[in-house]
Amino acid sequence: MPQSLARIHIHLVYSTKHREPLLTDGVREALHRYQATVLKNIGCPPVLINSIEDHMCTRCSSCRGR
Repeated sequence: MPQSLARIHIHLVYSTKHREPLLTDGVREALHRYQATVLKNIGCPPVLINSIEDHMCTRCSSCRGR
């Protein structure tokens, strides 16, 4: 029987309130690790996590149905 396969990536963008530059180097590193752990735990492996002082971008694979 034929099977259809798809790979869906999700792009998430988070911003600080009023785009204030609150994400310092130390905070960003911890935030990246935390978000990677959360995404792995829900079955959505992160492809890329990046940020600057006022926002964060994440690209992850879609979660598989449970």
